[in-house]
Amino acid sequence: MPCTLTFTTSNDKEGEKARKLLESTLIVEIKVTTSIINPENGGSVKTSDDSSCTSEENPPVNLDITSIAVDCSGEQSLSFEPPLKKRKLSVADIENVIMGEELSDIHINLAQNLLKRQFPQLCGLQSTLLQEKSKVDIIEGRMLQIMHCATWHHWIVTTTIGSKENEIIVFDSIFCNVDEETKKLIFHLFQYSSTKKIRVIKSQKQKGAKDCGLFAIAFATALAFGQNPSKLKFDQKLMRSHLVRCFHEDRLVPFV
Repeated sequence: MPCTLTFTTSNDKEGEKARKLLESTLIVEIKVTTSIINPENGGSVKTSDDSSCTSEENPPVNLDITSIAVDCSGEQSLSFEPPLKKRKLSVADIENVIMGEELSDIHINLAQNLLKRQFPQLCGLQSTLLQEKSKVDIIEGRMLQIMHCATWHHWIVTTTIGSKENEIIVFDSIFCNVDEETKKLIFHLFQYSSTKKIRVIKSQKQKGAKDCGLFAIAFATALAFGQNPSKLKFDQKLMRSHLVRCFHEDRLVPFV
C-alpha cells in the first residue's frame, strides 16, 4: 500500500526543507495545492497551484497528491502519497538514502533480493543478517554476496565471478585489504578453507565515510550485469538518486 509522509511545521524554512527533500528524489514533478483556511469567513478555502520544474535527466514520476495546508496560525502541513506499491522500504528508509545517511541492512538486503529475483542463477545474495550463521552453496564461478565487516562497520562485495580457481574476489570502496575477522567470515559463509586466496580488486574509492553501502550495491549490480567494477567510474553525486529510482521501479540497473 502507498504510504504517506507528513511534515507539520510553523517555520517557513522547515517547510522549504521538506519541499527540497521531495524534489531531491526522482519524483521531481510536484503539484502543490496551497489551502488557506479562514474560520472567520465560514471556513472558506482559497487554493492555488504551484508546480516544480522537471529535467531531461530526471524525468517526472507522477505523484498522487502533494499539498500544503496553511491555517490562521501559519502552521504548514505537507503530505504526499508516492506510488510505490511494490517497494518494501519505509518512507524513513527512503529519506535516509536521499539525505546521505549510511545504508543499513534493510537497504542492502532489498537490493540483494532484487538482484536475486533478476538473476536467479547467482548463488549468494542472501540476507546479511545470516552471514555469521548460514552457509552458501557455491556453483563454480557464480557466487555474489554483499557482506558487512563488523570490525570497521563497513560493506564490501565478495564474489567468484571472474576469479581464478582458488580465489575469492573482494570489491571495497575504502580499504585495499581484508581484516582477519572478515576473512574468517568469508571462509565460513562460503565454505572455503583458509587455503583460498582473497584478492581485493582495485576499484573506485568513495569520498566521505557514508557511502560504502551505496558502492557495494553498485559493485554487485555491475557484476550481476556482466560489468567489471574495476573499470567503472561512478558519479557519486548521482548514485543515491539512481538507487531511489531502482527501488521505486522494483528493479536494479547498472549505475554506469
